[in-house]
Amino acid sequence: MAKKKERNWGIWLWELLKSFKLAIIILIILGVLSLIALVLGEVLNTRFQNWDVYYAQKFGENLFQFLKAIGVFNPFHSAIYQFFLILLAINIVVCTFTRFKYYIHQAFSKSFRHNPEDFRLVSIRDNFHVKKPADEILSSAEQVLKKRFFKFYTSRQNGHVAVFATRGGLSRFGYVFIHLGLLILLIGGVITSKFGYSVYRWGGAGDVIQPPKAPFQIRVDDFKVITDQRGAIQDYIALLTVVENGKDRFTRKVQVNHPLRYKGFNFYQSSYTMNARAITDAQIGVTLKNNPAHDILLDVPFRKKVSVPNSPYSIKVTDYAADFRMENNRVFSASPQPRNPAVEVAVYRGDSLLYSQWSFLYFPDLHKKKDAPLNVALRSFHPAYMTGLEITTNPGAIWILLGIAMMTLGILLSFYMYHKRIWILLEPDGNKNVTVYIGGATTKGKRQFTKEMGKLFSELKS
Repeated sequence: MAKKKERNWGIWLWELLKSFKLAIIILIILGVLSLIALVLGEVLNTRFQNWDVYYAQKFGENLFQFLKAIGVFNPFHSAIYQFFLILLAINIVVCTFTRFKYYIHQAFSKSFRHNPEDFRLVSIRDNFHVKKPADEILSSAEQVLKKRFFKFYTSRQNGHVAVFATRGGLSRFGYVFIHLGLLILLIGGVITSKFGYSVYRWGGAGDVIQPPKAPFQIRVDDFKVITDQRGAIQDYIALLTVVENGKDRFTRKVQVNHPLRYKGFNFYQSSYTMNARAITDAQIGVTLKNNPAHDILLDVPFRKKVSVPNSPYSIKVTDYAADFRMENNRVFSASPQPRNPAVEVAVYRGDSLLYSQWSFLYFPDLHKKKDAPLNVALRSFHPAYMTGLEITTNPGAIWILLGIAMMTLGILLSFYMYHKRIWILLEPDGNKNVTVYIGGATTKGKRQFTKEMGKLFSELKS
């Protein structure tokens, strides 16, 4: 019984990696993954503040960490997406390497045809007799072809002369440039996928934002929401300062479609929300103990001291919570929406702090101090807004641009430059007659090249 031939796994793997079918399969998989990523990006939105806390509460901590680990919340940076990108890059390298020798041979080899039988393999061909010396015909052919920018080579053998002329051999490398461009594009994509990111950060006036992996910080100096007379939002503008090594480098106004760019990092004005822990100002009602019938309404800017008229006292709004909650003696806001707004008001006599109390908009008597020299109550307030910045960095951008440039060059070479080759064989018969065999081939544009060859036939016959 014949022994079963064992498969050579090394050869099998090499054949697989250089397969064009593998490239098609990988591209289909990447297309499907990209479509899934786009859908997940809409379903599982991460472009809001504390999105990780929200999904951890929604799915549970264990399931959330699992989904995060497999890249559900950031599919383009997931391990499986990067794996197929790298596999496609390997496929391109192997394909290019195995075919490069063929491209070199086609572009630069001098293939003379010394036998009339060889011209039967050429699709565009003719043969005729000319009563001229072979050298005169050769000189005429060289002159005609060089005018058309052909490189002209001759070979003499056994009394006859063979000619090989070529033009546009560089077009053979079009596919090489396309493959290398795609490879460089993939390298840029992998670099961006591995080291680049797109994150959202929120900040109000005075907040300092630390972009991931950046050697500097961004300070939000101001943020304004611009509205028209009807209250419709027209624009939102952030004033940002780059802080590096503890020093302010420069300040830039950032608005929609006008990002801040610095050291490869981009800061886009993406969104905004109400500030859960700050306001612009508050209207505080003040009642003095010695004159309870007289209620004073003061407009108090956030964290600025305001004097109470006809008294030695002053007040300052020191804190704010849009949706007041307290846990373990720690005040926090459950959301940025003013569902249970409250302000902390500090009461001073001169420069001395007498006490602080929280005043609630919807529960004015809550935490009211009975023996206080004055009572305060939150009547209304103007919310402050936080800017939502999309911070991106794309360290593979230069590679992506280089890849696109190489692919463009490859496309131009492949589709707009033709490799044309012409073979001529001159066979003198000893009676001052020369039999001329001529043929030509082109990679593209056969109809136009046929006309060009017809003109060459006519010039050599004359």
